[in-house]
Amino acid sequence: LYTSLAGIEGLKLPRIPPNSRVAFNQFPLLLRDKAIRDALHLRIRKELKVETTLLYPEPIHRIYDLGYDMSRDPFPNATYLARRLLLLPTHPLMRRKVLEQVVDLIKDHLFHRE
Repeated sequence: LYTSLAGIEGLKLPRIPPNSRVAFNQFPLLLRDKAIRDALHLRIRKELKVETTLLYPEPIHRIYDLGYDMSRDPFPNATYLARRLLLLPTHPLMRRKVLEQVVDLIKDHLFHRE
């Protein structure tokens, strides 16, 4: 997934430190905006029947009344990530062929939005 999706405009992947081996339980994608993320999430689920995850609809500090002044977001980075993060399943039952189809769909979706 990492090599296949690296370098695509409008899509950020996690940074992997040199000399590291990563075992993702879910593969995170950070999309340019919420609308693109939501549309891609629905399209993958509908067309490929792959259960992508949005993690949280909003960050925790916006879900519960924690007494923060919401006119000035105290955690803008958490809000930014929560609204743009899409997680792809990478468990052992996900077959390579299906993941390749997910990659193709992501590329198609992002390239046809430019």
